Amino acid sequence: MSHINGGNQAAVYLNKRQAAQLLGCTTRFLERAVAQGRLRALRPTAKFWRVRQSDLEKFLESGSTTTGGGQ
Repeated sequence: MSHINGGNQAAVYLNKRQAAQLLGCTTRFLERAVAQGRLRALRPTAKFWRVRQSDLEKFLESGSTTTGGGQ
């Protein structure tokens, strides 16, 4: 996990694999959620992909994961 200082609170950034492990899902599920606009991700290039832990928590709280397919 990466920490980047922004004011008083450090933001935590996760890669696809880390985010998927945290949620207990596949990386493909996360890619679809990002493509559908349900999850915010930072993607400066096609292969470099990060999601803020705070955005992942919002995604979970929104209930967006309940519409996902079988895993």
